[in-house]
Amino acid sequence: EGQNAKLLVFLVAITQMSDVLQYVWGKLLGRHKVAPTVSPSKTWEGLVGGVLTASALGAGLWWATPFAPWQAGVVALAITLAGFFGGMVM
Repeated sequence: EGQNAKLLVFLVAITQMSDVLQYVWGKLLGRHKVAPTVSPSKTWEGLVGGVLTASALGAGLWWATPFAPWQAGVVALAITLAGFFGGMVM
């Protein structure tokens, strides 16, 4: 109780890190476009690398949440996927 600020920081940190990591992985290994007509710079390699890395970071930040480490990782996975597919709608 009284830890809502930590949870908000977790949400923002995972969202931002996912975006940065998808960009980095896409620049390093990106070859296959996800949806070239919608967002020509998004690649499958960036998506997979960024989502997996940000999810692992989320599991590592479990202490900022009311969740167990594996639950924090699953929540981070949901956050990263929602952020990616939300960006595809733009």
